[in-house]
Amino acid sequence: MSKDKKDSDLSALVYPLSLVTQIGVTVSVTVAVLILGGKYLDDTLKTAPIFILLGGLMAFILSMYEVYLLVLPIVKKGEESDKKVK
Repeated sequence: MSKDKKDSDLSALVYPLSLVTQIGVTVSVTVAVLILGGKYLDDTLKTAPIFILLGGLMAFILSMYEVYLLVLPIVKKGEESDKKVK
């Protein structure tokens, strides 16, 4: 097997893994920060569970938007390659 073929195979494996890792870390950090921030506000203001629920809702919305931004370039690249094939 040639070196170029090995590099191509490796990049074909590494890129999807790095994207999945990036999505996982982004979503986890967003959820953790907003839920813990909501818990802190609820504990401080004695308003449980209002801010935890708001933090969870905001975390969901922001996480979906962040995933959208991460996946958008891949979708555009796929659309461009589809146009070239036709």
